[in-house]
Amino acid sequence: MEIDKTEIDFRLTAALAEFHLQGATLLEWIAPYAMSMHTGLDADSAFIECDGAQYFLKLHHQELPGAADSHLAAMAARAAARVGAAPGFVEHAPHSSATLFERAPAGWRTVMRPDFDNPDVKASALRTIKRWHGTDTLPIDRPAWHFIDATLTAIDAILGGASEQAQLVVPEDFEVLRRHSADLLKVIALSPAPQVPLHGQILASNMLVGPENQILLVDFDHAANGDPLWDLAALALAFDCPDAEHAELLTQYGIAAEAHTLTRLHACMALLDIGWGLWGRLAHFLSPRSNIEFFKYGETRLVRARGRLAAQSGAQL
Repeated sequence: MEIDKTEIDFRLTAALAEFHLQGATLLEWIAPYAMSMHTGLDADSAFIECDGAQYFLKLHHQELPGAADSHLAAMAARAAARVGAAPGFVEHAPHSSATLFERAPAGWRTVMRPDFDNPDVKASALRTIKRWHGTDTLPIDRPAWHFIDATLTAIDAILGGASEQAQLVVPEDFEVLRRHSADLLKVIALSPAPQVPLHGQILASNMLVGPENQILLVDFDHAANGDPLWDLAALALAFDCPDAEHAELLTQYGIAAEAHTLTRLHACMALLDIGWGLWGRLAHFLSPRSNIEFFKYGETRLVRARGRLAAQSGAQL
């Protein structure tokens, strides 16, 4: 998949100047995954080399609702790197919204869904997330639902705009999904949890796996303090494991797998799918990056959300 570099060449040059790496060589742009949140959606990414050292460079996008606060994302990535939960952090360039990391050593690669068929990889992912959750809290408390609020607000604004040339097409059950979302949030709020630093976007493609099944987290673009169940819910979705295994996931993390906790976990899972599903519709409408399958990504998550909502009553989500 080719990347149109025209619009980002200027930002790349500005970022390298801010990093004092004007002599850097661009090794390759990293093509965005068509159905992923790792590269191409939150940022354009590239490998660069300077004075014999190789780096991973992110140029953060800002055009979509819920776009990352690149300064906070960099702060979280730096904290995660200190505890061995993320690749080595080098520097953040605030004026160009760019972040520079050490390139992962040979043998490391992006996690793919089949990797989670390996119990060692799953266990390693859970340990890394728990290690990250154990770091000092971040300077902002933000509900994991924040990006959904931004999405709903943007959708409402577009639907109410008489001057829109091309109308955003929302799902036929949009209002039903909105009502379900409000009900699910009430379920989650019944048992407030201690705040920990959340990754906020746990996906297979936001992890790196090493030659000995080690796991590192990348892309802290939605990091903030919150309920750890949000990251665990996202991990359960990434594992794509049956509900019967969720109690074991909680137990391995160190949370008692009580009925009300499982209920809250499943509510978080449904909300994440609804939220990113609607975000996919919105991104398809707003983003100029047509090589990303935003619509298809969103529909995939909405289908899964509807399945959970249909299969179980609200009290048993």
